[in-house]
Parts: sequence; C-alpha cells; structure tokens
Amino acid sequence: DQDPAKRLWIHEAVDYRFPSGDRNAHHLKWKNCSTAINKNMRISERGPANKPKQKEVECTYLPREYEEECFRKANKDPAKYAEFMSLKLFEGSWDKFFKEQDAKKKDWLRECLDRRFYVADKFKRDQRWKVCAAACNRNRTKIIGKDGQG
Repeated sequence: DQDPAKRLWIHEAVDYRFPSGDRNAHHLKWKNCSTAINKNMRISERGPANKPKQKEVECTYLPREYEEECFRKANKDPAKYAEFMSLKLFEGSWDKFFKEQDAKKKDWLRECLDRRFYVADKFKRDQRWKVCAAACNRNRTKIIGKDGQG
C-alpha cells in the first residue's frame, strides 16, 4: 500500500523542519503527520473531484439560440437566467403567478438551471430554485407602465 521508507522520510523531514522539545509534542506531531498522509492517500486514490462537464440543455420548449442568449446575458446569475427564460417560456400564459404555470415547463426550466449552473448539494439546489422561482414570479407580476417600463 505505502512504502514505509518514504513514510519514515516524510516524518524525519517534518522533525527536521519543525523540531519538538518534549516527547508528547513529538508524538502528537507524528500522529498529525500520519493523519495528513492517510488523508492525502485517500484523496489521491479517489482522484480529483472533477466538476461534471456542462451538459447541453435540451431545448424542448425554447429555441437553442434563445437559451444560449439567456445564459450569456445572465452573466453567471441563475436567477437572471431563470427570469429571462421564463419571459419567453410563459409568454402566452394567462396565469399571473409562477406557481400556477405549466408544471412540465417549470420542471424543464429547473432542469436547465441544474445543467447550466451545476451544484452538487441538493439542499443548495433547492434553495437556488426557490430564489429563481421568486425572480420569475416578480417578473410575472411587474406592472408595466404606458412607456413600457416597469
């Protein structure tokens, strides 16, 4: 598994670089060194945590060009991306609130968000979705004046 000579060499290098006066400090230092070596071995066996490649979004409801433009305009902001996407996605709908929109389209929008802005943690993904849904809702409930401005 591990070469004992290399392990001993690492311990001796640590002793040389960080000399300890008493026996207890010496043992504690060696224990910490062994823990660090073991941790690094586990990480190296596991390999680097590669971030999944950005998957292509399946453009079921919107043209690919529009989706790519939304992603570019959002400037790495998932809430803006969701807001831009929902403008076109639900433009023909009479439902005022985001929660009343077509469930399949909302699920598709969430899938687009998860693919474009990958987050491994489910809790963080759910929190992000709540923020994005609120942004889409604000977008649907804006009062537009005669001049076309909000």
